[in-house]
Amino acid sequence: MPKSRSLRRVDDAPPLDREDGAEKYSAQYLKRRSQQAVLHWLERGNRIASDAARPQMPPPEVLFDLKGKTAGQACSRAHGGSQIRINLDLLRRYPRQMIQNTIPHEMAHLVTSHIYLEHPGRIRPHGPEWKSVMAQFGRPADVTHTMHAQATRRVRRWDYTCRCPGKTHSITTYRHRRILRGAAYQCRLCRSRLEHGATPAPQNMNE
Repeated sequence: MPKSRSLRRVDDAPPLDREDGAEKYSAQYLKRRSQQAVLHWLERGNRIASDAARPQMPPPEVLFDLKGKTAGQACSRAHGGSQIRINLDLLRRYPRQMIQNTIPHEMAHLVTSHIYLEHPGRIRPHGPEWKSVMAQFGRPADVTHTMHAQATRRVRRWDYTCRCPGKTHSITTYRHRRILRGAAYQCRLCRSRLEHGATPAPQNMNE
């Protein structure tokens, strides 16, 4: 299973809408600058890896698909490779904070996972190992951000049942469509295959 670390907004942050001058940057320009920043911190991270007698890290895939309160997310795949996911809405409204703070924050997660690959269960997401990388990056080791995030959209959910008496599973539309294409999910308790109910479940906020 892939391991991911994310930077979320602290709930008592002041609701500032955007940085001064943010509107003058296009989305394409900010994506390009973000990718350049990822490569910059990758080079710094590979120096740290070399000092730790670790092999060089390949460039991560950079995606701009995060929504809601999460500013960025680092994901290391078990079979190799990695991803940096970025909230494009926050990037367009807070380009300086996202490029100067969020991207090195997420790259530090990848560097930490790479250096301590043999001991993944012993490394806390924002523990001393990660803080050490951030210190070597020369960036503040902030765990949360203060950017004002937009509410995520509402998503439809679907009722599925298993063999557990009276138990209902609320499935997202994404998983519902996967099931229609042949995917299968099972109950963690009874291990039976989930079966589709008659009506969609009430709408919930997507987290």
